[in-house]
Amino acid sequence: CVVVKAGSDCMNAAVTDVYFEETSTDVSVSVSVDIENLDDIPPDPQVEQLVDQHMEVVKLLAEEVVCSVLPSQTHILPLESMHNRLRQSTLGTLITSTCRDELRTDCCFINGASIKGGRQYDPPCLTFMQLQDELPFPTKMVVAYLSGSVLRSAVHFSRTDGKDGERRGYLQCCDALTVDKDHIVTHVGGQPLHPDKIYMVAMPRNLLSGFCNITPLVEWAAAKANSMPDESSYTPALNLVLNYNAADIWLRLGTFDQLDQDKDGTISREELTVAITTKLGRKPSSILLDTLIATLDVNKDGVISAWEFKKFSDQTRRLKCYPGSGGAAGVDPQGKRLDQSVF
Repeated sequence: CVVVKAGSDCMNAAVTDVYFEETSTDVSVSVSVDIENLDDIPPDPQVEQLVDQHMEVVKLLAEEVVCSVLPSQTHILPLESMHNRLRQSTLGTLITSTCRDELRTDCCFINGASIKGGRQYDPPCLTFMQLQDELPFPTKMVVAYLSGSVLRSAVHFSRTDGKDGERRGYLQCCDALTVDKDHIVTHVGGQPLHPDKIYMVAMPRNLLSGFCNITPLVEWAAAKANSMPDESSYTPALNLVLNYNAADIWLRLGTFDQLDQDKDGTISREELTVAITTKLGRKPSSILLDTLIATLDVNKDGVISAWEFKKFSDQTRRLKCYPGSGGAAGVDPQGKRLDQSVF
């Protein structure tokens, strides 16, 4: 096997010729490689045009703010994602709190190794590409019904498992969880944690199958093996953050009648552009418009009907389970098998 490397940054091209010579008893193979410097080759206009088009999308992704700290979230300031394997970061709090609210759970945690940016944000907001840098992996979020004792043990174990230095399993917790200096969860949603109470918890699915070896979660999942959702039932954490913030923008834009300027019974892309420009003070990118429309557009016709807008406004998000949705695991307090996910 011959491995050919032309170098980085597209400065060179490797021209590789493979020769086959057949004899009566065998086939011999030989390889010839020439490294060509690309400085002497003029760029192709069509390729340049394609690259420019793709780079325009990259530029939009780099500039489009998709996640920010709300005025009510001053406890998340300053916003930073430093040392997620050693301590609770404020971005860890923001991401887990957003996933919790989008999935309508009691609380949420994500292992620190899943949050990768390692930077500070001033102003306290993230662009699409920054959010992707922070959540580069799928981070497949599911919903599990854990007792208070398992919840408390999982957080404590992840942060004090006897190992020195960084811990990839260090659980970043949402702001519904109060954790004391000894890494003990004392309150959930402002109420004292009860060991026997069942809590609805959003978390990465792989923590239940042994990733990071958080023993209380692995043991809990083993005991609930027959009620685990299938492998395709999850929602990536990145999608949850995007969906939540898209919904937040919709809620700030006004009523359906206010948005439907021409009174044709739908909100068009153009009307949405005007509303965002007026209410938020900036013209939206095509990427933001696509995300906002996709959040409400049930029938995928490219516009938002009165019914779709009402469904979004009034939804209570019951649990359902199907490929691509947030899966739920375990049994609920009434003992029913959870074959549904939050939606």
